[in-house]
Amino acid sequence: GFERTVVEVVQKTKALGLDPRNATKAEAAAPEKPTGPEWSKEQQRQLEEAMARHPASLEINERWTRIAAEVEGKSKKECVARVKLIRERLKSQDDG
Repeated sequence: GFERTVVEVVQKTKALGLDPRNATKAEAAAPEKPTGPEWSKEQQRQLEEAMARHPASLEINERWTRIAAEVEGKSKKECVARVKLIRERLKSQDDG
């Protein structure tokens, strides 16, 4: 693992929507999952709609910046990771 400063722990817990006074350092220092902590049905819907609205013909960084802007609480990195994860799962289902 790696150590975080108190400031980083507080920032992390706030970013996760937790009360920093109740979070332990271990909880805040836990590495993030590639797709963020969890995806709600609403966030998934927002992702799918944004992907349909912003075509792959856009410059890739611009496209993902626009997509992430429409998915509440998710970064560009999290959106890309989510799509990659879903594609991998679908591919493994097709192969299996």
